[in-house]
Amino acid sequence: MSNDVDVKAIARGTPGSNGADEYLKSLTAYHETCHAIVALNTGGAHLIHKATIMPRGSALGMVTQLPSNDETSVSKKQLLARLDVCMGGRVAEELIFGQDHITTGASSDLSQATELAQYMIITCHNLHMTLNIASHLSM
Repeated sequence: MSNDVDVKAIARGTPGSNGADEYLKSLTAYHETCHAIVALNTGGAHLIHKATIMPRGSALGMVTQLPSNDETSVSKKQLLARLDVCMGGRVAEELIFGQDHITTGASSDLSQATELAQYMIITCHNLHMTLNIASHLSM
């Protein structure tokens, strides 16, 4: 090998060969594990189908959940469980690594939770209003 080859620079560019990569793997493991822990311990959450910290596309890891039955409608309990699971990864990052080390993976979860919360406000509020009107009309 030539003397002008920087072995350390090559190692930094090789996945799994530097400390920063180990830190990211650790952060991803905590993040995804907390999603899974929340899913396992929250009533109304879907069953865990797969959990991985192996990178796939732009995702460094993921927890995949599947409903136990065909879903034709979703209860408030199930929607709240989805919110809980969405926030699990962010909670892990903040508790383990500190607020300054929350990653963009957590911001993606936050975006998903925000979208779900907005849906719940619009849909569930309108549903609640409809049910209230129907109950008053039947009196």
